[in-house]
Amino acid sequence: MKMLFDGLRAARVAAHIGICVLVGSAAAPVGAAAAAAGERPVRGEKEGQETPKIPPEAKGELLDNAKLLALLKAKVPEEIILRKIEVSECDFDDSAEQIAKFQEAGATPKILGVLIDKALVKRKRVKTIVDIAENDFENVDGYEAALRRLTREGMATIPYLVKYLENESEKKRAGSVEAIGRIGDRSAAVRKHIIPMLYDTSPAVRNRAAQALASQSDDKTFEDVAAMFLRRGEKNDGVAQVFGYLGDKRAVPLLVEAVRDRLDPDVRMSAAWSLGRLGVKSREVIDVLMNALVDDRSEKVRSAAAAALADLRADGAARAFIKAYDRYPEGREEILRAMRHLKTHESIEFLIQCLNEEDRKLSRTAHESLVMMTGEKFENSQDVWLGWWSNAKKTPRYIRIGEEGLPETPPVPTPPDRTGGGRGEGAGTGAAGGVREAGSSEGGGGGPDKPAAGDKKDGGAAPGKDGAEAAGPKGEPGPKETGKPLEKSTP
Repeated sequence: MKMLFDGLRAARVAAHIGICVLVGSAAAPVGAAAAAAGERPVRGEKEGQETPKIPPEAKGELLDNAKLLALLKAKVPEEIILRKIEVSECDFDDSAEQIAKFQEAGATPKILGVLIDKALVKRKRVKTIVDIAENDFENVDGYEAALRRLTREGMATIPYLVKYLENESEKKRAGSVEAIGRIGDRSAAVRKHIIPMLYDTSPAVRNRAAQALASQSDDKTFEDVAAMFLRRGEKNDGVAQVFGYLGDKRAVPLLVEAVRDRLDPDVRMSAAWSLGRLGVKSREVIDVLMNALVDDRSEKVRSAAAAALADLRADGAARAFIKAYDRYPEGREEILRAMRHLKTHESIEFLIQCLNEEDRKLSRTAHESLVMMTGEKFENSQDVWLGWWSNAKKTPRYIRIGEEGLPETPPVPTPPDRTGGGRGEGAGTGAAGGVREAGSSEGGGGGPDKPAAGDKKDGGAAPGKDGAEAAGPKGEPGPKETGKPLEKSTP
């Protein structure tokens, strides 16, 4: 009897061991699949059952097409993939091409359905974000925040931004093309949408398109832009600005020719601004800018030339500034602003002379330029400044010969379409200083046609070569200094 009992117990133990072996072998693939999905298998409610569970650190993980394809190719079970999609932040492309790839990798209809639903949810969310941002572009205070939100969302916003490039609102078109430039999609398809905006009816939009194209440039961009610039029958001031943002000195001969010969004053203005930005101090460049400052019939071209000469700290520029000041009553304020960057004996003495101008606005501008140039904070009194200068010019700091000027790093070029004020909605590209910011008064940084030539304080700094820093020609600020929408301005 005892032998029979022991035999039955041994059989039960053997059967139990066999069951465990079977359960273990069946659970092994599940555990491997969970590991491939980045999950940790844990014990279920029933003894011996393994169920996948998403670890806390995996929740909120970004799951995109590439990662999902990797899971499918690793033969991760459907249940695990669906749970991972449920807890992850999903960024799926559900185009026909991508769906075909998922099907080839073995995606089940249920996985594809969930993927398409997730993609649809994201599209709706991104479209809502873009729509809200576009409305904020109309608002002085919401412009920069809208750009930041769009930049964070990245390339998913571009299909919706492209649609706004044809919007009737100048502010929305300008904000959209600027956002596209900031996001930095360098694909040919995106550049194809930016290039037509260089010929937009709005100078502000043309400027932002110039910045956007330069920020997404490649080895062929200069040649493409040069070919566009040589087509004289089109409004090419935006194209001229691209040269300044690209920083490619091969553009100098084209720009010199444009300042000298182009009929469109906006093209001449933008070409002069780009010459100042490129920083080439050749005799040819300086001569063409001086001639423009003294002889061009357009005030905004003269102001752009003044800003470029100030940026270059060109030899002999002070005499050209004084001649232009005496010849043209218009644009005198911009000339006085630009002269603060020349820092020569002749400039200081001329500014002191202008302190007694009957036009108190000119007198104030001359005083501001003297304070910025010298660092002295005397009152606006010609006698006080003459008394100081009679002694200061003999000190080592001010002993310079001719036009050598005071030692200083040259100022950053201020784009012709952006002054310290804001953006002019529909305003023509203005003079050398830059564009007046929206919401600003007419004074201070100057308007669309009256920018503060070469003045970093009043005009705003220009962007760096990467196109992502500051602003561009008048009425059209750049990536770094944008932040306010366009506003109607009086030409």
